[in-house]
Amino acid sequence: MKRSIFKIFIVASALLVGSSPKAFSDAPPTTEARLTRVEGNVYLHLRDHPFGTFIAAEEGAPIEEGDRILTGADGLAEVSLGGESLIQVESKSDFTVKSLAPARTEFHLGLGTLLAKIRSLLPDQHLEFSTPVAVAAVRGTELAIAQEEGKPAHVGVFDEGHVAVTSSGKGGGGVTVGPGQETEVRPSGKPAKAHPLQVFLAQRDKMTPLRKRREAVHRNWVNRSPEEIREIRNSLRKKPSVEAQVLEKAGVQNRKETPPPTKGRSREPRPRTTRKN
Repeated sequence: MKRSIFKIFIVASALLVGSSPKAFSDAPPTTEARLTRVEGNVYLHLRDHPFGTFIAAEEGAPIEEGDRILTGADGLAEVSLGGESLIQVESKSDFTVKSLAPARTEFHLGLGTLLAKIRSLLPDQHLEFSTPVAVAAVRGTELAIAQEEGKPAHVGVFDEGHVAVTSSGKGGGGVTVGPGQETEVRPSGKPAKAHPLQVFLAQRDKMTPLRKRREAVHRNWVNRSPEEIREIRNSLRKKPSVEAQVLEKAGVQNRKETPPPTKGRSREPRPRTTRKN
């Protein structure tokens, strides 16, 4: 009788362990991303919400792979990666987080402009920004990217770092853009030769406050536990969706994109421990 009770206890314990959050601890780690600044009209699409639906974005919101950020005519959104890198999404922009895996971190700018201060990456890390016509691979730099509908993409580097720019289509070729330089990538064409800043010359003054913002965010950053992130995301899911006419009135460029493919069972991310400078 005692042996039977012992067997039942072992089986029940195994089931409990298998159903606990730790059962997903084998999921690959991801960098913790967070909205650290929201100004004006900014809207957020949560990856597990119906495609094309948005909620009003709020400062402090955790950002996950598959989330999409739209900014209105007066909007600005700031995304921090582990408190170490900072991405500033300018007005009338469409920005999607594709991957937060340290080995391959990817973002997509469908429309608009962004400025970024990216920390130096480790040898086994990769970070890139894409647009409909260009791909910019970053190793740690200060850069800007701009993309207008149906027009060339522009990629520029400010005072530090280098960016490898290629065409996202069949244009072939690539170019390395260094400090004080920019390039242009036309649809179905290869990147132009790097030349001194022109398109982004007016944006250069924005980098000084962005550097200070990055330092402030880094100084005050506190990592959240998976449970804290899950709780905040659940509260975001309960927020009402923003109606289409509200987005239009705010000057949001809500492009009709093809829904991303579903990638198996969704798992809550396991934040990666950030490296201190």
